Amino acid sequence: MSDLIVADYLRDIGMGTIAERAALPAESSMGATYGVSRSVVREAIRTLAAKGFVVARQGSATVVAPRRLWNVLDSEFLAVNAGQDLFEYLQEARELIEPQISRLAATRIQKDELAELERLQSEVERTHDPEQHATLDLAFHQAIAAASGNPVIASMHSLISGLGFRTRALSAGTEGGIERASVWHRLILDALRDKDPNRAESEMRLHIQQAHRELIALGVVGISEQGDTT
Repeated sequence: MSDLIVADYLRDIGMGTIAERAALPAESSMGATYGVSRSVVREAIRTLAAKGFVVARQGSATVVAPRRLWNVLDSEFLAVNAGQDLFEYLQEARELIEPQISRLAATRIQKDELAELERLQSEVERTHDPEQHATLDLAFHQAIAAASGNPVIASMHSLISGLGFRTRALSAGTEGGIERASVWHRLILDALRDKDPNRAESEMRLHIQQAHRELIALGVVGISEQGDTT
């Protein structure tokens, strides 16, 4: 039952139904609402606090934490929130990180890793379903992160996968979106096979910029403050 409480409050906090720094109901009130004991309520509050969404202090009301403290990539949070307000930040992060990951992978990639990328790319080129494409696209990019040979980078990359699935599915749903992504994947794969870090970095950056343009056209991300729509 604590899982239900956590999901409900993650949804309400994410949607702004409960504002930052607003107090949550008393434990007794929450327990009555859900028909559970105070220990179950406390467990839910501890979980919310561990994720950074509430601040709980003994003797004081539990309040919603400032947004800057939220773990917005938490899988449970993303499961109950569309996360669209984070899409622009995700694209910015991807453009900063993934070209450098590709550059590093080009210098370290192994034959078996190339073979796995080739297998994934073959599947990408055969699918016409946006959600299936998004799943395969994520796997392709995660395989490149793994090929960097840096487990910290691979773990960091996997953190954004939940949010990244949504943007990829939207982009793949545009006319020609899957085909464009497949072309860029092939160019990136060729650069990795040639162990050309400059080209791998450049192709990945152009790929992400293309996806960004598609999301701008869909109206799900904005234009940067500098007015750059690339």
